[in-house]
Amino acid sequence: MTPSGVTSYYLHDGQGSVRGLTNSGGSTTDTYAYTAFGELYSQTGTTVNNYLYTGQQFDSLTGLYDLRARYYDPSYGRFISRDTDNFTINDPTDFNRYSYTASDPIDNFDPSGYQSLTEYSMFKEENLQNIGEIQQVGRITKAMYDIVDLVMRAKYYIAFLSNLAYLTAKNLTAGVGLVQDLETGQVSFVFAFNGDQPYFLNRALDMLGWTGEESTPLGDTIINNLPNYEDYAINGNLHAESLIKGWADANGYEVLGIGISRVTGVCQLCWAIFEGGDVPVFWSNWWADKYNLP
Repeated sequence: MTPSGVTSYYLHDGQGSVRGLTNSGGSTTDTYAYTAFGELYSQTGTTVNNYLYTGQQFDSLTGLYDLRARYYDPSYGRFISRDTDNFTINDPTDFNRYSYTASDPIDNFDPSGYQSLTEYSMFKEENLQNIGEIQQVGRITKAMYDIVDLVMRAKYYIAFLSNLAYLTAKNLTAGVGLVQDLETGQVSFVFAFNGDQPYFLNRALDMLGWTGEESTPLGDTIINNLPNYEDYAINGNLHAESLIKGWADANGYEVLGIGISRVTGVCQLCWAIFEGGDVPVFWSNWWADKYNLP
């Protein structure tokens, strides 16, 4: 951030909370420490900064965090208003409509005020044994990435959307692409939902906590909602797999691999695009058991 012409850089911990600020020379100017539920109990420095616990915006006048759908009170560890979304009937913790992260702020966080997210590393560890056989279409040309991680990252984005679980599974494909900048060689992740279901797309982005910044809670670049993203589709196909490939081709990236989460696997239109090509697309038939989906 650069208020009044003075630049400060954010330092985050593994949960995304701001633990410090540095100046342009790399020296620490401010530090922050929090309780488990986000109360600020220790602070040094005087830099004006509203982004604190889990990287969310704090209102110093009310003592509340703005989590978009609702305001969160860290002093009580709960929201000040009721969750208006549907609840997961087989999850007892979801019946408390005011709780924050199902009362487990150490392992979970909530970027939107709707739904708590499990930290990705924990999600991956818990579900590795259930991922099942990974399938693929297309040829493998590079072995510089973790295939399981590509698939698991895609499943992570779908799994926490339990309020939309059935409809999401049937109507959305989450795709994660590992791409390499052809000019710099830098490798990064990009993320896309298929674009032909606008209601589910916008709802899912809202629950991810997307606010116009082009990144997900895992830091992956969101391809959806980039200007004229329809132009990056292949043969008019806006499915996540081909959207990643089209965007990469148009922006100077090579796709090293794509992981998807979709109940029925790769769609037929995308299969035809990637079959025999140099971009491998991976998926598994595993789905989150707690949603009782096929």
